Amino acid sequence: MATMLSTAKDIADIIGQSSTGFGLTFATNLFVDTEPETPNDCVTIINSGGSEPNNEADIYNPSFMIRVRGAADKYSETYKLVQDILEYLHLMHDEEINNSKFLGIWATSDVLSLGRDEQKNRPVFSINFRAKRTSL
Repeated sequence: MATMLSTAKDIADIIGQSSTGFGLTFATNLFVDTEPETPNDCVTIINSGGSEPNNEADIYNPSFMIRVRGAADKYSETYKLVQDILEYLHLMHDEEINNSKFLGIWATSDVLSLGRDEQKNRPVFSINFRAKRTSL
């Protein structure tokens, strides 16, 4: 049984390697756990817990949040990106990445507006997901 990466890193890789691309590149405008001050337009995937694993069956039930931030004048474009990511990931199944196989990914919320950040008045949205995964 291989060691799995964090759920957030696996999801970042799924998004970054998608055929749609979303225009996201890891460590440029796609981040894990820590959202930098720049660039204005970025996506951050954050591990947010989950429910208890079944270690005997090698089944894990993580949850994660995706934050999407845009430039102050790009509210509609930022909302469209977060909606596109939701539609891409929701109901994804049997997805292999790194040392994990995602048996299923489900959105647990619709798009949530977090308002605008205090520094630059940038729109910020989030969506929450749960997943079921196993190691490869």
